[in-house]
Amino acid sequence: MNTWDYEVSTFLTNWKEDLMKYSIPTLVFTLTEKERDDFSSLIFSEGNSQVEQERFAYFVNKIAPAFHVFPEGIFLRNDKRSPKDSDAFLNGKLRPARTAQEAISFCLLSERTWVDFRDAKEHGHLPILVARKWMDFKPEREFRCFIKNGRLFAITQYDYQNHYEWVTNHVDSIKARIISFIEEIKSLLPCDTLVVDVHINDQGITIIETNPYGLSDPCLFEDYEQLETLYQDEPDSIRFLYRLPLKVETNPDFDKDDLFSLLDS
Repeated sequence: MNTWDYEVSTFLTNWKEDLMKYSIPTLVFTLTEKERDDFSSLIFSEGNSQVEQERFAYFVNKIAPAFHVFPEGIFLRNDKRSPKDSDAFLNGKLRPARTAQEAISFCLLSERTWVDFRDAKEHGHLPILVARKWMDFKPEREFRCFIKNGRLFAITQYDYQNHYEWVTNHVDSIKARIISFIEEIKSLLPCDTLVVDVHINDQGITIIETNPYGLSDPCLFEDYEQLETLYQDEPDSIRFLYRLPLKVETNPDFDKDDLFSLLDS
């Protein structure tokens, strides 16, 4: 399997219906080849021409039904990635789209969206637009899980820049719940080697998205070389990395090799 085909295998397009039950409520809007190309032509465009305005209005009308299902707002993305880099999000803080015009605009101001639609056209792939119910997820409760050949072997705090006391205070519980959850849904995943992002709260665990292993940010792990070493050398353990308090990390007596807390199962 080539790299592109492997990437596609992790897209929302290839999720089983039963897996969707563990994720965010979603509406899917398929695109034809012409719709794909028309949408792509709008990304970073000025939108001044009549053709551009008509195309923009077309896609606004296409996804408008999502707001009847999710009146509190949506987060629009494509089947590969979200437009979290959109210029519409000040300081990188995500927010819900309250109108169809906003939802489309968020995507059209995203380089990630531009790249994804460019790659889709290059490989003859028809992307989809995915309207997801807005969920006010907390960054301290998001985690990235690394699975290879069907084995969960590493978990990291998704936000690798900040320390969260909630994580420190619930390390054992968080780790145990994620391990149990991945075991429960493992047979439903689109492939056996991938990265799974989850959000955890008192009510349960929600799958945010799946991504290709080796091509997704390793977050608190140094790189995939380190992850591969863990996979090979520690077949019976699951590493869980989370950020330590700044006062600990900046202490001159602190061993920099222990920058992150490593807990074995």
